Amino acid sequence: CGGGGGGPGLAARQAQFHNRLESGVQTVLQYEDPMAQACALSVIPTERLEGEARALMASSAAHPGAAGSSAISLPDARLLRLLSWFKREFFTWCNNPPCNACGCADTRGEGSAAPSDQDRAHGASRVESYKCPACPAVTRFPRYNSPTKLLETRTGRCGEWANAFTLCCRAMGFEARWCMDW
Repeated sequence: CGGGGGGPGLAARQAQFHNRLESGVQTVLQYEDPMAQACALSVIPTERLEGEARALMASSAAHPGAAGSSAISLPDARLLRLLSWFKREFFTWCNNPPCNACGCADTRGEGSAAPSDQDRAHGASRVESYKCPACPAVTRFPRYNSPTKLLETRTGRCGEWANAFTLCCRAMGFEARWCMDW
């Protein structure tokens, strides 16, 4: 039955597990950073969203049971307005980025490119490369993991969207849970 230390493979898997877990901890700590939260609050139209949330709450209270709904609490109304603003006005989904040179929207994926020092400084360990069919330009799409950088770029896919929105939620005082995929 063996007295099993597991051998060198076990040590490598444990190190990989530890590194992945540490990376997740560092991600969550970014959401709690006061400077990152201040950055998020600087781009969120908090006064407008507060007014919209109060109006939504009042409307739901005035029409209880309308369309099967019940009255909405102010915190829930605030979160709904934050989500709506983030999804409809702030962050954009990006399947493939437009060409940086001519603006053509029909770029085609060419694989990956090496991340620059600046990319790495904002947590991008991978960069996608896109070729423009209208001109000879190649557009790079760094997959940033820094939520504050994502507030600047305002574009991405699932991971970027969740990362930036979680920071916005924490900045507005909402509890949030970050789930790590394995």
